[in-house]
Amino acid sequence: MAGVNERRWGAVAAFATVILWIIGFFIAGKPPAFNASAAKVVDYFRSNHKEVLIGAVLVAIGILLYLFAMSQLRLVLRGAGQRSAATQVGLCAGASAGLFAVGDAIYGTLGQAVQDPEADAGVAKTMYQLGQFAGLPMYWIVIGIVFAVTTAVLRGLFIRLAVVLNSLIVILLVLGGISVKASGAFAAGTGFFASIAFAAALVFLVEVGILLWTAEDPEPAAR
Repeated sequence: MAGVNERRWGAVAAFATVILWIIGFFIAGKPPAFNASAAKVVDYFRSNHKEVLIGAVLVAIGILLYLFAMSQLRLVLRGAGQRSAATQVGLCAGASAGLFAVGDAIYGTLGQAVQDPEADAGVAKTMYQLGQFAGLPMYWIVIGIVFAVTTAVLRGLFIRLAVVLNSLIVILLVLGGISVKASGAFAAGTGFFASIAFAAALVFLVEVGILLWTAEDPEPAAR
């Protein structure tokens, strides 16, 4: 029963991560556009000081839960004999969590740094843009997790319907991964396609939660 409980706790962690990240990212309202003026960036972080800090903490907690959910996914894959996919999930989960943590740290730092009346608005804008670009490689890394899960689906481990959903998720993540412009739909971090890619990543986390909750337990080893 311990294994079942851990797997289902992993599912709960995946669902909780989605909730925490949605609240954490939007508790302070809509963030400035990537190419917003330095004054607008500073005003956003000064006006939403408390909300920004609360959001940074919620996102950090979400990162911890995300790693736990991914560790349970990795164990399910290994238990089903999908060792290559399990390794890929472990590596990609660690890398994506690291990038997410960097972005969160920059976000929280800005929330504090701009409270200083002598804070350099230009530096604040550059840091903000750096934080937005931190999400760029993250989308490509998450694709590695999606591929690992899809491979397991094709081998009969999870429900086949996930293949169709994952195909759409990969397309949206790719669009987010090529969003490198300063403005428009392909603006880094804040453009339409980057936002859609983030939503797709959250949908994938919900899928992971469902797969963990419904996965069959491995047969006990013969003595």
